[in-house]
Amino acid sequence: MEIDLAKGEARHKEAILKVREEARVELDIERQKQQELITKYQRDHEELQKKIPGLISSATNSLRMETEILEKKLQDAQIKLAEKDEDKEKEIQSLKRLITELEFQLTMEKNNNESFLDNMRKEIKHKSDELEKLTQERTQLIHNLSQVQEENTLLQETVRRECEERYELTAALTQAREQVLELKKLSGNFPLSLCSLTQGSLTSSAALLADYGQKS
Repeated sequence: MEIDLAKGEARHKEAILKVREEARVELDIERQKQQELITKYQRDHEELQKKIPGLISSATNSLRMETEILEKKLQDAQIKLAEKDEDKEKEIQSLKRLITELEFQLTMEKNNNESFLDNMRKEIKHKSDELEKLTQERTQLIHNLSQVQEENTLLQETVRRECEERYELTAALTQAREQVLELKKLSGNFPLSLCSLTQGSLTSSAALLADYGQKS
């Protein structure tokens, strides 16, 4: 039994030594793996440290180039904007000059028209005064004739005279229209003197206004 016990202890010690050896071998293998991994990481770190300046330089150069390109584009855009502003300013100045010229022409035409209309008003007033005077004289004449004539004769004479006056008024109106058209055509020589009208046209115009006044 002592011998068997001794053999068992020997086998147990041998097994323990074997386990320890195996554990030591595995630990050495694991340490070797870890050391290899650390070495690899160190190499990668050193390579990365070596690459960093190049990457920084490359990124800096790339950024510098992009900045120069953007600055060039910005300068081109500013130049184009300045050219457009200059063109617009020229266009605005041209429009201002055109507006000024049109306003001047409008003022001149307005002044000319006002002068022409003023002359026409004066001439029309003068003719109106003359025609009113003739109308009053005719009215007074008719009134005097109506007092000395008998009623029956007056009615017959009035009918006959009205027929004649209607023809005269029609002719006077036609002549007045022709004279107005002639005045418009000869506006450069306007106003015309009343003396240039014939006595017949004055009488017809006076009759026209008198008849118009009576009807009114």
